[in-house]
Amino acid sequence: IMPVIKKRIFASHIKTLDIKQRISMTFIIAHWRFCFFFAEKNKENSVNQSEDELVDFEGNAIIIKCNYTATDPFPYLYWYVQYVNEAPQYLLRRDRNSEDNAPRFKDRFSATLDNEKKTVPLLINNAQIFDSAVYYCALRP
Repeated sequence: IMPVIKKRIFASHIKTLDIKQRISMTFIIAHWRFCFFFAEKNKENSVNQSEDELVDFEGNAIIIKCNYTATDPFPYLYWYVQYVNEAPQYLLRRDRNSEDNAPRFKDRFSATLDNEKKTVPLLINNAQIFDSAVYYCALRP
C-alpha cells in the first residue's frame, strides 16, 4: 500500500496525491483571493479575482487573472504578494503611461494593463515553489 498525502484545495474539496506523484511532480500553489483597493468601496471602483486557488508545476508560466471596474478611464492597478507569516509586499504597478516593478520582482513577474478589456493579469514566468503565496490585485482610480 502506497502512503497518501492529502492537500486541501478548496474548503469543500480534497485532492489526494500519492507519495510517488508528489515527489515526481514538484508543483506550485499560488493563492489569490478577493482583492482590496485604495478607493471607497463601491460598485464603480472594484477589482475581482475570480479563482480562489491555482495549482501548477514548477517551471511553468502562471497567469493570475484580475478584472477591474473604474470610474477613471486610466486607473492605476497594483499587484501585491503575501508570503506565509509576512505582511503584503508591493510587486508591481501598471497605468496608462508607465509601469513599475519592485526590484526583486523585475525578472520573472509582469503584467499588462488592458483598458479595453479592463484586465491586468499577473504573469509569473518560470514559477518556483517559493512563489507560493497570496497574490492581491489592487486599484487606485
